[in-house]
Amino acid sequence: MKRRLLTPFLLFLAVLPFVLAGGCRKSGDPVRQTLDEIAAAAGKTDDGAVLARISETFRGPGGESKADLAAEVKRYFFAYESLDVTLSDVVIERGPDRARAVFVAGLSGTAKKIGGLDGILPRTSKWKFEVTLVLEQEKWRIATGKWERLD
Repeated sequence: MKRRLLTPFLLFLAVLPFVLAGGCRKSGDPVRQTLDEIAAAAGKTDDGAVLARISETFRGPGGESKADLAAEVKRYFFAYESLDVTLSDVVIERGPDRARAVFVAGLSGTAKKIGGLDGILPRTSKWKFEVTLVLEQEKWRIATGKWERLD
């Protein structure tokens, strides 16, 4: 059950670079910069760099930990040949040490054609996300995430 709950969040992390490269940036916003760094790392399938921007205290909607997320990130970076996402309705609320981002993500991807992955993993889906970022040791990290499928 945990694996199924993490799927949309992990897909978002993996495909974020394609969206951020297209716009919606606030120049100089450290919260947005953190999302850009996660995006760049995901685009390179650099799980270490992605996970460096996830809080050690991360909790998903079902209580998933950073360790749970790390295992899923590694599996998804291995499983997909290509990923793409479009964000809409992006809202970022930022405080001095906490920020909240809410958005809709349209995800699409092509799974590798090994072990039947291309028949199991979704090609398209649409999700509403809410993530909380916290300032830890002068760096913004994702502390919580929740999501729901819209289609």
